[in-house]
Amino acid sequence: MGAQAKGIFGSLAANTFHVGSRWQTDMGQWSLAAAGEIGRVAPSVAGGSVIDGIDTLTTNAFTREAARQFNNGNVLRFSLSQPLRVAAGSMVYTLATGSQDGIVTGQTYSAPLSPAAANWTSPLPWIFLWQKAHSPWASP
Repeated sequence: MGAQAKGIFGSLAANTFHVGSRWQTDMGQWSLAAAGEIGRVAPSVAGGSVIDGIDTLTTNAFTREAARQFNNGNVLRFSLSQPLRVAAGSMVYTLATGSQDGIVTGQTYSAPLSPAAANWTSPLPWIFLWQKAHSPWASP
């Protein structure tokens, strides 16, 4: 897949490749599932005055889940996910720092595009949804 954009950062384009997989099995009354995805993004930058270059990026995401369905139709589900994120890669950019003799001067920096720590998501607090007839909080 290819993506393109034009604007203040110049002409941006990227070729991407992603592959994912999902596994699921039943163990007794529980259903266990796992899914994962990895990808590579090869960006290119042209004609910009801010972004000088971006490395090839590596991305990943995953989900783990355990679920149990009860006879009354309710489901108890536990899950842990890491949303799609950049796992490796960096960017070189230039920021304006002043002017000298009418010419804008700048300083070049390099920054990693991967987060400093993992970003985990989980549906907390756990919410149990009960059918109205089985809920102690249901109104008569």
